[in-house]
Amino acid sequence: FAGRLMYTGRLNPKNLELLNQLNPVYLGFPWHMHGFWGNALNKHNGNITEEALRGEQMAVGNFEIRLPFTGPKKLALIEFNYLPSDINLFFDAGMVWSQKNRIGEIQTLTPFGSSSLNFKKSPIFTTGISLRVNVLGYLIVEPYLALPFYNGKKQDLVSGFNFMVPGW
Repeated sequence: FAGRLMYTGRLNPKNLELLNQLNPVYLGFPWHMHGFWGNALNKHNGNITEEALRGEQMAVGNFEIRLPFTGPKKLALIEFNYLPSDINLFFDAGMVWSQKNRIGEIQTLTPFGSSSLNFKKSPIFTTGISLRVNVLGYLIVEPYLALPFYNGKKQDLVSGFNFMVPGW
């Protein structure tokens, strides 16, 4: 079992705009939540935008059940010492907010090439399964299937691939 709670916030209003431009507080990074990075975000086009995942403050919670799949005989289901891996069942929760977009407010967004959509600033959840593989002890890759929940409803299933940053 693995769990993590994290909060990141920018509370100094003097240089807030500059900090948000240089290093945004972004919930969609793959080391925060599954299902909102790269092509996975493009699959949600029309339901959510990158702007909805940015803010000045962010809270993230993750929970995983990790099952050794390949590895040493005593620990894993399949003995294969050269490519250790875990099968993970995960649940991610996160939320971003700012002075302009407070919790519970509805934010109107305009995704590229479509009409505007309303996005409620409330927690976003994803749940799913992943396979985390340690390649030669130097590189960790993680293909996953995630089911996101936001705007009060379940969204379409998303597949993705985390490279080098999975496994907090």
